[in-house]
Amino acid sequence: MFAQHQHAGRKKVGVVLSGGGAKGAAHVKALKVIEEAGIPIDYIAGTSIGSLVGGMYASGYNADQIDSLMRSQNWGTLLMDKTERKQLSLYEREQVDRNILLAKFEKTPGEIIQGGVLKGYNVAKLLTQVTADTPDSMSYDKLKIPFACVATDVVTAQEVDMRAGVLAESMRASMAIPTVFAPVVKGDKVLTDGGITNNYPVDLVRKMGADYVIGVDLSEEVLPSSKLNTAQAIALRLIDILCMKKHDENVANTDVYIKVNVKGYSSASFNSEAIDTLMHRGEVAARGKWDELIALREKIGLKNPLPAPHPRAMPKDMYNVVPVPSIYKANERNSFVGVGARFDKEELASLLLDGMLELNHKKKLSVGFEARLGRRLNIDLYSKLHLSSAWVAQLKYNFKYNDMKIYDKGEPVSEETNNGHIVQLDFSRYWRNWKVMFGTRYSYYSFDESLVHKDYLDWAEDSSSEPSLGYFGRVTFDNRDANDNATRGMLFTVGYELFTDNGWSFEGGKAVNILDAKFAIALPLSNAITLTPSVAGRWMSKNDYFTICNCIGGVNTDGHYMSQQIAFAGINYLQLVKNNLFVAGITLRHAIASKHYVFAVGNYGQHSDKFFSTNSSDHLYGAALGYGYKSAIGPLELNFNWSNMTKKVGVSVNVGYMF
Repeated sequence: MFAQHQHAGRKKVGVVLSGGGAKGAAHVKALKVIEEAGIPIDYIAGTSIGSLVGGMYASGYNADQIDSLMRSQNWGTLLMDKTERKQLSLYEREQVDRNILLAKFEKTPGEIIQGGVLKGYNVAKLLTQVTADTPDSMSYDKLKIPFACVATDVVTAQEVDMRAGVLAESMRASMAIPTVFAPVVKGDKVLTDGGITNNYPVDLVRKMGADYVIGVDLSEEVLPSSKLNTAQAIALRLIDILCMKKHDENVANTDVYIKVNVKGYSSASFNSEAIDTLMHRGEVAARGKWDELIALREKIGLKNPLPAPHPRAMPKDMYNVVPVPSIYKANERNSFVGVGARFDKEELASLLLDGMLELNHKKKLSVGFEARLGRRLNIDLYSKLHLSSAWVAQLKYNFKYNDMKIYDKGEPVSEETNNGHIVQLDFSRYWRNWKVMFGTRYSYYSFDESLVHKDYLDWAEDSSSEPSLGYFGRVTFDNRDANDNATRGMLFTVGYELFTDNGWSFEGGKAVNILDAKFAIALPLSNAITLTPSVAGRWMSKNDYFTICNCIGGVNTDGHYMSQQIAFAGINYLQLVKNNLFVAGITLRHAIASKHYVFAVGNYGQHSDKFFSTNSSDHLYGAALGYGYKSAIGPLELNFNWSNMTKKVGVSVNVGYMF
């Protein structure tokens, strides 16, 4: 990858790539056109996203390789400090599956926003990966193409031109958008995005030795006053003002000026459709300058085009590198705060707040909480002790306040209002995709108020309280790529509980045996279509308690209203069923765009009073047809549904992850 350019007495050409966030996708195809024109590139200078593309190109990656890399990234994960679910342990997945935002810290939550909202772990890892075979410190003149990039020192408000050092560190500093990404601290300098001082550094590439300059500019036209109505728009406009004079001078000092049409796109337009369009516009803009490019090639003395550069070999340890400490220092502790939100037709809005504080890192002792706020209140207070690298002991107190409607054959028959107090001690063993858990719990439910249909369930309110003591165990396997709308992977879980009211019996007789299981597998039929068959069931030897009864309802709503709830299309909300329950389902999901999809769900079920008996069972049928959108706070889904129990078409709307 390292080579000294042989200029053979000819004039030298420099390429400049401006900043612009997601709009930098246009740089890739512009470079491809320059390659096709056969023009040698002797120097490269870039700012922000231009430093990422330029640094990779200078390291020997050609335009096709950078194209593939940009298209293959999950930019939402890359930029938001998220980790792909498949890379997390099952223990970590339990923390992140329901949160819109989850942020870790060392000692206090205030660290989360120090310097910038995003610490840039994924960006740091990507930059370290693609520069894995460069020395820890080097002159960038020794790269295949001499390179430089621009950052801004917020201490002195001066431009910092970086032509040596750790390459990943320089590229990351150039991309550190103020208040968004944490800055890079280097000595007495605090380095942020170079776009503040020099977003289009033609003067820098001239200093490097370029006689002629080809520039790719992603700057936008000045917005009208009616559009300058958000904090982001005003902040970007202020940055434009700060570097306007130098920008205009650099444009005038460009020999082949490629101005890309970026109208309609912003620095945050990282979805696949936007990247495709911006790459196309970069190519269109560069081809519009084809005659000027050919004229420049002849001007430097090359009548025949140079061959396009060959693809370089990827660094051998590209996927195992650790981010450079100066651009990302990993938290030693696992403390975090998180937030989630959802909306559905029955409960309207609900909010999830959770967090954990690690009190002793060596002994792995932590305390935490989880609060679900809304029509139903659920608060967990817990302490966890890591007995080893895989075993976790937990003591938890849970308070529930339930205010929910119960339906029978589509008609509301009860409105339950109750309080629950649960104390649980459990032990868990984790592997990558496996979890084994066992423990004991004491529960006490009191029914404050209930409106019950006169013909509904003889036992509904015979008593005003339900105390119980249970012993349980569960085994779970989960290697799905997502908790909601997985496109591949499998979920399997089976659990058993011995339910008593005094520790060994139930109402003077045998203890209640409860067994539940679920299996689901996501099968990708194509890049856009996923088929997910599933089976689930729950069986009880007997039941006289409302809080453990079998219940079904909803699409993708397992455990929503009650922890034992099994989803069933066509039955919205909560429907109580008999002690012996079996449900089979199949879901077909078709992605029609990057965030849009349609889905169809079919369910068959049967329930009866006898344990492990299918005789005299009632049969259930249900179906749903819907549309979904992957919003910033989770899936937004609308579906129309029907079941033989409701015997009518229902409508269900929900937004957000299930909790």
